[in-house]
Amino acid sequence: YVEGGFLLTKTEIANLKLIRKYFKKFVILVNSGNIIDYSEISSVCPDGLLYLPHGGMMGGLAAAKVLLGEENPSGKLPDTIARKREDYPSAKNFDKPSQLLYQEDIFVGYRYFHTFAPEKILYPFGYGLSYTEFGIFFIDIHRKDNKTLIRAVVSNLGSVAGKEVVQCYVNQPSGKLGKARKVLAAFQKTKLLQPGESCTVDLEFTDYSIASYDDSGVTGNRYAWVLEQGEYIITLANNSGDNTESCSFTINQDTVVRQMRSAMAPVTPFERMANKSGVCVYEPAPLRVTAEEPIPAELPRKEKDGMTLADVADGKITIEDFVSRFSDEDLVCIVRAEGMSSPKVTPGTAAAFVGVTPSLQKMGLPALCCTDGPSGIRMESDIRCVSYPSATCQAATWNPDLLIEMYNICGNELASYHVDILLGPGTNIHRDPLCGRNFEYFSEDPLLSGKMAAAICIGLDNAGVSGAVKHFLANNQELDRHGVDAVISERAIREIYAKPFEICVTESPVRSVMTSYNPVNGRWAASNYDLTVRLLREDFGFDGFVMTDWWARVSNEDGSGCTTNLKAMVHAQNDVYMVSPDALTREDNLVPSIADGSLTRGELQRCAINLLNFTLDSLSYMAMRSGYGKKDLKAECEGKIPNVSCEVENGTCTIVSDVAKKAILRVSFVSDTPALTQTSISLTVNTKNAGGFIVGGTEGKIFTDHREIALTEGNNEFVFKSETPLAKAVRIELF
Repeated sequence: YVEGGFLLTKTEIANLKLIRKYFKKFVILVNSGNIIDYSEISSVCPDGLLYLPHGGMMGGLAAAKVLLGEENPSGKLPDTIARKREDYPSAKNFDKPSQLLYQEDIFVGYRYFHTFAPEKILYPFGYGLSYTEFGIFFIDIHRKDNKTLIRAVVSNLGSVAGKEVVQCYVNQPSGKLGKARKVLAAFQKTKLLQPGESCTVDLEFTDYSIASYDDSGVTGNRYAWVLEQGEYIITLANNSGDNTESCSFTINQDTVVRQMRSAMAPVTPFERMANKSGVCVYEPAPLRVTAEEPIPAELPRKEKDGMTLADVADGKITIEDFVSRFSDEDLVCIVRAEGMSSPKVTPGTAAAFVGVTPSLQKMGLPALCCTDGPSGIRMESDIRCVSYPSATCQAATWNPDLLIEMYNICGNELASYHVDILLGPGTNIHRDPLCGRNFEYFSEDPLLSGKMAAAICIGLDNAGVSGAVKHFLANNQELDRHGVDAVISERAIREIYAKPFEICVTESPVRSVMTSYNPVNGRWAASNYDLTVRLLREDFGFDGFVMTDWWARVSNEDGSGCTTNLKAMVHAQNDVYMVSPDALTREDNLVPSIADGSLTRGELQRCAINLLNFTLDSLSYMAMRSGYGKKDLKAECEGKIPNVSCEVENGTCTIVSDVAKKAILRVSFVSDTPALTQTSISLTVNTKNAGGFIVGGTEGKIFTDHREIALTEGNNEFVFKSETPLAKAVRIELF
């Protein structure tokens, strides 16, 4: 780590000392997507510290209101801030190529600090100040049907209106497994409480959510979620450092909450951190037991007879019967997405998938579209999209309801651009403050991360679109991110790293998951059967489709990763490879593997069924069935302006209008370049900027896009300009 990154620069440190020396009041605002080194900041003893992790322009305005006292902050830290970098338990196993040993095991963030090193905490997890004071008062605890229900009252004891976050921590008996001293089991943010006002808060958690996973058999219940006997002490607090005991309950004997079978255990021997009566020790991590990967039965092949996906939607045939009509070429092409910036979908987006060939389209399959996220929509630079604060900033609200509202708006924006999937939320754990993608992940805690991810997926679903939860699994380092093997115990995977994905899958209507670039326990995530089938589909109950990350590596067991072994991807029921220039001509091993029998039609059919089940509920398919979409803008705007058209010559054309009004502009482009070529073309109308277009290579074919524009009475001059003239506008039409 270097100055100006994790560390402050010498100039910044000198300025802090000068400001402290000459100013009576001193507040520091930290606008950083990741935790930085706070040792120098704390040494100058600021009067206030406002942490705003990439809140954007509106976040800056909000910060000003907070500093001026016009708004009362209610955020809480989603991570523990330690006194120095070396205090984090992951520090000795980070920033290494080829292999990362997750030796800290389940002791991530506050779980480590409160168990073994509370003195190393500078600011505790869940901590955040307010301009008022709150009291949290325990009322009642009730256990029923393997659930714990707690009621409390929160009172605003100060003179300013504000919100509080009630955090429920459970201190479990250490037992034979050895546990973290405290674990967040539930939380709830209050409404805005006026001075003197109180509200009742009801918190609930299940036995499963606080159980520990026995991957060694030390309790006599190997591969089971277990509640060990003893007293479970509950704390209602406003940060993890508050040790006020509220209540407790007792488990009289070891109880198996849920029996599993092993999945995702490591193959590399290593030692992991363990808690032995409050002492930090290391023990061997249990290794993987080899399991078979069953191959699905092949559906009997049927000839094509004109049946389309509409016949499935109308109940005339089953989806299995429909897929049995797919040729080998259809099955191969449906697992190959195209992009980026495919001309078959909204320009400037990440991928087109499903209906990407003439044969698939003839069977009634639309080309579905996804675009990058997660902090809003990322498309071509000339398309205006709302950018949202970073995931870390979102998590600091501790307010899932707010995220549902935010991403309902984002979902409506996606729908307006005819995009089916936002590539987010990012749901990985903040294992280490130096991870380069922490800004798009939520927290060090799996419960907070999972609840926030679920809220985003609910908001998107309310707008008729979907989120792709990513990056499954353990994408915690940018160095060698395509190749670094994350070596993790099965217990840590289930309790920490996979838990937020599980919460999101079980508590929201998420229908797509993206795997990560890296190997996990020896096998690339994009072709890891234990990960995508045993853990995700069988244990979590996920019934959607799985996609790879863009240009991800895949591998057989013990094989080196490459981008052409799509057979291994399909074996693992990872349903679609992102992305290829062209689905029909992509070079990989799918066709040879069908020919030599090492890949069955049944495996490809399974992927096709997963993709088509998603397609049936997709925005693009509903638009196709209802007859609404880009091609219908002409009909939608009929009567606004008489239909006129004009050829574009040398980048300009002029149209005369007898009225001043809005119209829909349809532009036809052509390019002789390959599909992945991208050209930015700007448009001015009557010398005013009217946006721009990103045009992929069309290989000589005509491609069209649309804009709403304002016309003036009389001559209207359209000027198209490209810095790199690889594509050109050839015709415009107005409706």
